[in-house]
Amino acid sequence: MKKKEPKFMQELHKIREGLTKEWKNKSTREISSSLHRAVKEFKTKFVLSHR
Repeated sequence: MKKKEPKFMQELHKIREGLTKEWKNKSTREISSSLHRAVKEFKTKFVLSHR
């Protein structure tokens, strides 16, 4: 029996998939900025809400 993946991991995969599409034609600096923004969004949504 396969265990269901935790909700935060499902959300993380969705974010990663979206970022990969977004980064396709961007410079390294633009990717870095986008990644920092995504991390901040993820922390706000999941880490801080689960304390």
